[in-house]
Amino acid sequence: MNLGLIAASAAFLLPAAARGQAIALRGRTPAGNVSAAAGASALGPGLDFSFTHARMINGYKEVERRHNAAVDAVLVVPAAERNFKNTVRALERAHESYNDAVLPWIMMKDVSPDPRVRRAAKALERRSARHFDDLNYREDIYQAVLRAAQAEDRLRGENKKLLEDVLRDYRARGMGLPIEQRVNLKAINDRLSELSQAFVDNISKFEESQAPVGSALLARAGNSPAGRQPQPGRPSRPEEINPPILREILALRQEQSRILGYKNFAQYRLARNMARTPENAAAFLSELKTELQSPGRARAQAPQNGQSVYQRLRPYFPVATVLKGTFEIFHEILGIDFKELPAQAWHPDVRFFEVSDAATGRAIGSFYLDLFDRPGKVGDGWADALRKGHASGAGGYQNPINLVVAKFKKSSVDPNVWLGPEEVERIFHEFGHLMHGLLSRTRYSRYDSWSVPVDFREIPSMLWGNAVWRPEIVARISGHDQDPSRKLPPELLREQLAAQSAASADYLMYHSALAAMDLAFHTLESPLDVGQAAARVFAEWVGYFPKAVIGDFDHIVSGYEAGYYGYPWAYVRSVDVLSRFLAEGILNPKVGMEYRRKVLEPGASKDPWQMLRDFLGRMPGMDAFRRSLAPPPEPAAAS
Repeated sequence: MNLGLIAASAAFLLPAAARGQAIALRGRTPAGNVSAAAGASALGPGLDFSFTHARMINGYKEVERRHNAAVDAVLVVPAAERNFKNTVRALERAHESYNDAVLPWIMMKDVSPDPRVRRAAKALERRSARHFDDLNYREDIYQAVLRAAQAEDRLRGENKKLLEDVLRDYRARGMGLPIEQRVNLKAINDRLSELSQAFVDNISKFEESQAPVGSALLARAGNSPAGRQPQPGRPSRPEEINPPILREILALRQEQSRILGYKNFAQYRLARNMARTPENAAAFLSELKTELQSPGRARAQAPQNGQSVYQRLRPYFPVATVLKGTFEIFHEILGIDFKELPAQAWHPDVRFFEVSDAATGRAIGSFYLDLFDRPGKVGDGWADALRKGHASGAGGYQNPINLVVAKFKKSSVDPNVWLGPEEVERIFHEFGHLMHGLLSRTRYSRYDSWSVPVDFREIPSMLWGNAVWRPEIVARISGHDQDPSRKLPPELLREQLAAQSAASADYLMYHSALAAMDLAFHTLESPLDVGQAAARVFAEWVGYFPKAVIGDFDHIVSGYEAGYYGYPWAYVRSVDVLSRFLAEGILNPKVGMEYRRKVLEPGASKDPWQMLRDFLGRMPGMDAFRRSLAPPPEPAAAS
């Protein structure tokens, strides 16, 4: 069973927050298969990242002014003439243009080597959030949208969905309520933003103050003997200062939900997810716990020399070999070509690739690859959008530009970099996100892959994290650094699968306990003692209580509140999706193209259940996951 990646998710998967888009595109050269190109301009293709922190601040002021002007231009349309095109769609295009300009600056908070740029990016993120909050609560914009909605009854497809979702967003903010309640909701929203930022900042300050000697969250959570050693005079531990903040956050969310007519925050939050209700999410977790705790389930035994397995695997996975094989695999499965181009970026280690459709040569998008550790870089591994895809002009389309980030260690004396098993999985996991981001093709950017519900978001990534140790995959991505023709031997693959199987169920159980704690926090309707609630959940799930988790659990304020169940939920669904690939061939291009058309391309424009049903030919279920709980079969020799 390959559940190892779910354990790492809390440490290296950052929620897809308000990241996203572009600044200015420069010229390009045609795309091909897996190749390199020369002859680009001085800066090269892609986006211009030569800005300074001062240019970011000054540039943002102009972008915000243009955004406000575009919104005001919509508002001067006479009420009798309002319709979807000149109001709802015009506002959406104004927001897209704003994001295309601003979001690459915001992204720099996590990757720029310049601390001044990182500070400016964080400041812009906060200002951008306030800017949209102000727009979202403006009565004149709301009334213009309502008037436009009254004039439309023939919309289809994404246009119809856009109008419905915009109206639903306004209802979710309470815009149809009396003014006193709306003022209260706005104040709650502003306070929640302040508290969430403080919660995350407390974690970041503590992490930055420590001398790293192992995993952070899982180590302090009691899942590992590793940890970080505190330095004298440094910030307090998050578990000491964040619980009061969390209690206030939960109380405000409960008040917010009550004003909006919901029983609790989880009911409010899950209405648009696959699970639909907190009862369904809780029932899923209960069923999952039953399967994981089943006494009849076979359990693999970890080899006694687990550390030596890791050391003996690494020479077979030089980063260049893994990347070359990864490109070949996704070319074969999904019918796309990759072309590396020289491009200016925020650091010399960053590489740039263009992606095109292999059958037609049509450009699909591009991405930056930022794989190596350096000071100031945030997150062990994640993928997101620098610019989102959406329709533009008369029948045109703005292709997406994405980013994959990792923190692989480079030696100061040896230019070669080798990957351990978790790092190999990380490449495939993040490339799963990347393929979704590149291949989703929607009319509006709000429906691209990065906007799918949280309990669907990880399915495409966990799919490939689960598949990476299949012999057919290993044969493509492995090759000994002394002799690339030497693939990973079957006996080492067996040891790796056994070592992984031995820990994976416990890891999934731990993250399911986090999910159950998250649901408990957001379904109780009376004042909550977070310590008691968390202790009760963890005692039931794993038999111990890692007190540090209450202060360390940043997902609860970063987009996964009442939605952390989405990780184990997506894991189970990804095993189901993988079952079709395993039945018909993991590298089968016919299956891969169906997956591309039916699961990746719709992005968030279709119901996730419908997309999975279209691909599987049936409703998703638990059967494939139950089969995966058996010990791994002995792999055939990689050739």
